[in-house]
Amino acid sequence: MGFFRIVSWLQGSAFWFALTAVAALTLPTMAIAQDAEADIRAKTERWFALWSPGGAPIDWEAFRPLYMEGEGAILVIDDFGDTVTTITSIDDYIATWKPVMAAGFQSWSIAPGEPIAYRISDTLAVASFLLIGDGLTTDGNRIAPRQRGSLIFQKNKADDWRIVEERLTTLPQEAPKSNMADDVRARIIAWGEAWVVGDDAEKFNLRPIAEEYYVSDLLAFDTSDDAGKTVIRGMDEFVATWQPFVRSWDIWEFNVLPDSIEVRPVTETMAWATLYIDNYGRAKDGAEFHGPAQGTLLMTKHDGAWKIAHEHISLPRKDPQE
Repeated sequence: MGFFRIVSWLQGSAFWFALTAVAALTLPTMAIAQDAEADIRAKTERWFALWSPGGAPIDWEAFRPLYMEGEGAILVIDDFGDTVTTITSIDDYIATWKPVMAAGFQSWSIAPGEPIAYRISDTLAVASFLLIGDGLTTDGNRIAPRQRGSLIFQKNKADDWRIVEERLTTLPQEAPKSNMADDVRARIIAWGEAWVVGDDAEKFNLRPIAEEYYVSDLLAFDTSDDAGKTVIRGMDEFVATWQPFVRSWDIWEFNVLPDSIEVRPVTETMAWATLYIDNYGRAKDGAEFHGPAQGTLLMTKHDGAWKIAHEHISLPRKDPQE
């Protein structure tokens, strides 16, 4: 009975009136906020769509309903590469970008690079995004700029959300992501091709090859034949050893077998690689040498280029019964 008396008292009191008033105000406010967010989202999506005509002409007049009207009603600060553009009206916006796009691009589109972030209050709304462009220039180049952007909205006198500020900042182009193992493998293939001198063996110049593909303090354990085992320290000794060796042949070929290359990354700047090599030489007296070999290379990265720090090349073991 005591409980029902309390409820009856609350219903007739100012306290109950206050709770009812708060509930009555909260529901419309939530609905208004939801309507505002839906409106801002729709207009932001419309802005992206207008800037994404593909190969069709951009409908510039369709931008007008998105922006606040009047001179000085908007502030646009856009940079596109080395150019920074400041615009203060929708008329200037169209007059600025229309000739740029018409003269510069065969096709153009943009898309958010991540979910758009929205912040909305009663009088102000902000849409923040990463913009990814996809353009084909008039001279046939494909470009994909990345920009950080924001659109700021305010309500006009008709209570309609309009863009009052636009900011786009071009980000540095990301270097193409490469596969480290593929980079090392390609470098080894190029190194092998440099050693293929064919019938120009007596003119072989090892110095530029050594400087391109080896570190100056390299260490090499190499085998030139069944008996010869050579330990080499440093580039000068390396050149002094192998340049006269190659020049002693009429023909010399050092063929890396690409499918045999296996790369094992150690760090971002160091990798081991194993491979097979097919050596062929023809001496001045006509005698031929054919020596399939095994190789192990320690590759290190210097100034963006992979170079050989340690090299171990040896002929396969013979069958003991031979």
